[in-house]
This record gives sequence, C-alpha cells and structure tokens, in this order.
Amino acid sequence: MQPPVVSSDRLLALAEQKIQRGLLNEARAILLQMVNAMPPGWRPAYKEADGRVKIAFWNQNEYQHYLPYFLERGIGREIVRMYPSYSRAWYLLAHISLEQKDLDSALLYINQALKLEPDHPEILCKKAQIRQYGGCAKEAYELYVNAIYSRAWNSPEIQARAMRGAGIVLEELGNLEAASVMFKKSLELEPGNQLAMNELSHIYLHRMELARHNQPSRKKWWKFW
Repeated sequence: MQPPVVSSDRLLALAEQKIQRGLLNEARAILLQMVNAMPPGWRPAYKEADGRVKIAFWNQNEYQHYLPYFLERGIGREIVRMYPSYSRAWYLLAHISLEQKDLDSALLYINQALKLEPDHPEILCKKAQIRQYGGCAKEAYELYVNAIYSRAWNSPEIQARAMRGAGIVLEELGNLEAASVMFKKSLELEPGNQLAMNELSHIYLHRMELARHNQPSRKKWWKFW
C-alpha cells in the first residue's frame, strides 16, 4: 500500500509544528523532502496573463501590509496567495541549523533562501544572525540595515526587529551611541518592546560605569592636613 501523498503546504505547516515542539531533526527531514521536490523555476511571485499577481506570502501579517501597496500602485487586477513558500522552507532549514550551532549548514540554507527571495527582511535578518554568531559583526550589521529598508511595504514589526538586531551588533562593536539611536528608533515603530528597553537600560548603565572610571581622581585632602 502506497503512503498518502502530502501536499507541500501541509509539509511546511507540519515542519513548523515540529519546530515549535523542539523536534528539530524531524522538522529538518520534512523540509528537505519539501525543497528537494520544489518545482523547477519556482518563484515567490509572478503575474499571470489576466493581471492577477500570485505571491507566496509567509503569513497574514505580510499580506496585510502588501495589500495597500498593491492597491495604491495598481500592480495587478488582484492578489492570489500561493502555497507554499519554498523560500520560507529554506529559511526554516537555516533556523534549525543555527539552533543546532551548525553555522556552515545554516549559511548554505539561508543563501538558498536568498536566491529565491533576496529582498525578504526575515531572510536577511536570519543571515545577519548567522554571520553575527560566526564573528562577522560588520557584515551582520549591514544585513540588518538592508532588512530594514529591503521593501517599501515592510511591516513596522519586522523593521523594528531588524533595528534591534542592528543595535545589538553596534553594542558588540562598542558603538554605544549609534546602538542607542537604533533601539530608540525601533521603539518608535514598536513601543514598549521589552528587549529594546532592556538594551537601552544596559547602555545607560554601561555609560555611567565608563564615566565613573574615567573621572579624574579626587585629592584626599586629609593627607595634606
């Protein structure tokens, strides 16, 4: 008896469930099965002859931010959401490898995702993480900045996330002033984010500590009495 055929969109959903449950090896096997069956010439978006635009959005939030951009510019007659996103599948493979501290595989997979969708902010952020953990802080910073401005319709949430990533890299590089600016900008887009506020507090305390150590020593007047 032949096993049931599972659609690619169902495989992606199943892999995401496995990741959430911490079953990373099982998720990787599913995702590899999926990307190995990727249709030749697959693209994340294309326009059909009748004017419809097909796009493999990663989630509903992405779709909702693209819709006004689509309508304002008259890009096509209507949007049709495609399933699944193979660029997301490669991204998840990179995420799993990074979780398992396999930086070589993570870089290989994220570059495959970038080939399919080079302007996707989450792919750029994930590559920034990989390069950051690999000790390439300057490259990581550039990738985070690219993620902020990669699309005219990026959501405020993903822009804020990329700004926080850039801020953390700037902290690592010792540029506390620029890091502080980046975290404050992220809070304008995502007010109340605890990570950004924690990092700003950390920078403030670190500056205070540096200032205290750099103060000229005061004379002990009692020695001269």
